[in-house]
Amino acid sequence: MLDEANIPIPAYDSLRKAWHLKTGPRSAEVELVKALFKCVMALMHSPQYQADFAQLLAQDWAHVPIPRNHETFVELVGAGAKVATLLD
Repeated sequence: MLDEANIPIPAYDSLRKAWHLKTGPRSAEVELVKALFKCVMALMHSPQYQADFAQLLAQDWAHVPIPRNHETFVELVGAGAKVATLLD
């Protein structure tokens, strides 16, 4: 069974354009979704994020800002991978 990316094509296209990524095979979309998950893990476990959005987090789904800067995104992905390892 092939993995399928759980990301709408317009969202993928927006990120690809913002970060100047080359259009790749469907597997590139899957990798992007995995990276987005790690980015969200890093942000959601940040004490600063939790403090800044405590009221919203108590009432609603999290509103996670995805960085426009690709280098910042990559750093968050690395931090999210560490968080995932610690939670495993």
